[in-house]
Parts: sequence; C-alpha cells; structure tokens
Amino acid sequence: DILGETYGPFTVRAYTDGEGSSCSIVTSEPPVTEVESSCEATAAANGGHAMWLSDYYHNGSNASYVFNGDGGNFVRNSDGTASLTGLLVNKNNVSDQWQVDFTLENSMDWTEWSSFGRSYKDEQGLAGNKYQNWTYFTLDSDSRLIGKGSNQGKIVQVKHLPTSLQFGFQLGDAANNKNNSYGLSGWFYYKNYCSQWEQGDINIDLSNCSGDDPNTPPPSCDVQVTEWDGNITICNNGISMCVSQEEAELLLAQGATLGSCGGLNTPGGNVVGGQAHDASDDSHPTDGPSVMINVSAYPNPTRDFTNITFEVKEAGPVRVGIYTTQGVRVGDLFEDMAEANRTYTIEFNGSNLLDGIYLIRVNTMDVVETKKLMIKK
Repeated sequence: DILGETYGPFTVRAYTDGEGSSCSIVTSEPPVTEVESSCEATAAANGGHAMWLSDYYHNGSNASYVFNGDGGNFVRNSDGTASLTGLLVNKNNVSDQWQVDFTLENSMDWTEWSSFGRSYKDEQGLAGNKYQNWTYFTLDSDSRLIGKGSNQGKIVQVKHLPTSLQFGFQLGDAANNKNNSYGLSGWFYYKNYCSQWEQGDINIDLSNCSGDDPNTPPPSCDVQVTEWDGNITICNNGISMCVSQEEAELLLAQGATLGSCGGLNTPGGNVVGGQAHDASDDSHPTDGPSVMINVSAYPNPTRDFTNITFEVKEAGPVRVGIYTTQGVRVGDLFEDMAEANRTYTIEFNGSNLLDGIYLIRVNTMDVVETKKLMIKK
C-alpha cells in the first residue's frame, strides 16, 4: 500500500521511521499481542457518571450510568489498541444495566493526530498544554453495549462520533473532560428505544494502573513483515505484466511502474510470463495512455498558504490530496469531475503541519502525478 493505493506484491527491503532511523525487519512468527498496562475504571469524579446516553427514554430524557461495585477495566495493548469493559448501572434505575464492550484502535500521539487536521475536547478548560501528551484513539466498529438486568438479550452497536473523526477517544491527564485526573473520554453514536441515532459520552477516571507507564507509546520499530519471493505485477508501456522479480527490476529501471495499469491492457487480454496475449486473437495491444497531468504549487517552499494548480488533458474523475512521505494523508483538496484542459487552483493551508517535505498527489482513473511540497516555518 503506497500512498493509499494498492499495488502488486513487492519485496520489503527496509523500513524507516521518517526521521532517518532504520527499523529492523522481523521474519519470525508474529508475537502474541501483549498488554502494556491495565487500569481500574471508575466514573469521572466531577462528572458523576461513566457513561451518558442522550434521549435514552421514550420521553426524550437522558440516562446516566456508573460502574457497579467491581468497577470497570481499561487495558492498553502493545499493538495500538485498547479495550474498555465493565458493568454499567443506571444511577436512577438499578435494573437498567449495560455491559460495555468497547475496543479502541489506531492509537496516535498529538503530532500524528493533529496532522490530519483533527482536534481535542476540553469543555471544562482543564487541558492547558496537557493535550500534547495525550493518546488519541478511534472507536472500533465492533464496539457495543450488551444488555443486562432489564435489558437482557439486547445488543446495541455503537459508532464513533463524529464520523469525521475530528475528535477521538482521548487518554491522559485531564483528558476525561471532568477533572485533572488521569482518565479517558470520547463520544459515540447509539440507537435509543425509538431506533433513533443519539449521542453517548464516556467520562472515566483511571487508577491503580499496572504494567508499563500508560503514557509511553509502543515502540515504532521491529515491524512484522513477510518476505515475498514470487512474481510481481507491473505496468510497462500501458500493459499489465506479471513477471519475475529479476525481470521487474530491469523493467522498472526502464520506466515501468509497480502495479497494474488500471485496466488499460487490451480488452479481454491476460498477461503471463511478461508476454501479453489477447483472448480472441494475437493482435498487438494498444499503446499506453495519452492522459497527461500538470500540477504545480506556489509558493514552494511555503510557511503556511500555497496555491496548488492542476490540469488534466482528459476529462474525468480526479482526486487531489496532500500526503506525508510515509503515505499518511493529511489533507483532501479536490474530489470531483474535472474538465479537460481547464486549470484548477486550490488554496492549501499548511500552517498546522510540521516542517518537512510533503507530496501533492493527483489521481485520475488511469494516471497518478506527484509533486513535492516543502513546509518551512
């Protein structure tokens, strides 16, 4: 997966963290995911609840929940995931109970999280600069509330709120939005008794943590990979070819690209052993694509704002985005049908990005063009 696009198999030679440090390639069996830390979860002290469900009842009233006497459990894993479990009881109706079974994923520090243009929640004004040390998660789609007590037999699926991921499940000191304690908070969607999507909140304190320091992110190196020794798909002069790695090395040096040509090979044809064959006759395939893309940015380098222009020689769908050199998308600029030979200009604000080199990437159905953009404060 290179810059968000899927290509054919290729051999991984090395990894880097983007700062010049090489990461070792592990070829042994993947280790079992280890628990980094485990904490006791309780309702946030100043908020009075661990979970809040908006418009929960038929009459539109809300519901507030706390953990039962045993408390909940928050576990953070070495693979960037975490889990929140425990029995929640309605403060005003002890028979109204839900077993929370939330899985959090994609842990990021503030630098990674904010690079997507995302922010943090601080309704109580408690965060100060602490948000820079928080860990941010997204809510896994398999997360749910399992009915207990009077809700026995019910299962309520929950979804991350907002869907834009502008805010995440945030973990750290004062991250629970209720006090300065170490805790967790986040928003989610759920369906109430009227089958309407409503908002739910999680606000918890975390204490008695065991294991490693929960604020320490997992190591970035020792990546688990599988060495590929088979054939590779490449695009050579507009023809998709499945060739050996030795042939691929030679053809790539002559200008071929990794991956197929996006359906540009001869209709009905197939490629075996580097030779193209048509299913109906032995006619030669058509020449490569004539689609051209012109893309530029000014000023470049820039401190913040830059104007990005692009033009395509063939009308069709176009997507323009900004990526880091590691392939992380940090901005969506354009996604629409583009007219042929018309110059499009988009203003991009890179003031929230760190200094470094980024990639402006223009995708059509058949061609990808990349231009370097330097942010220098």
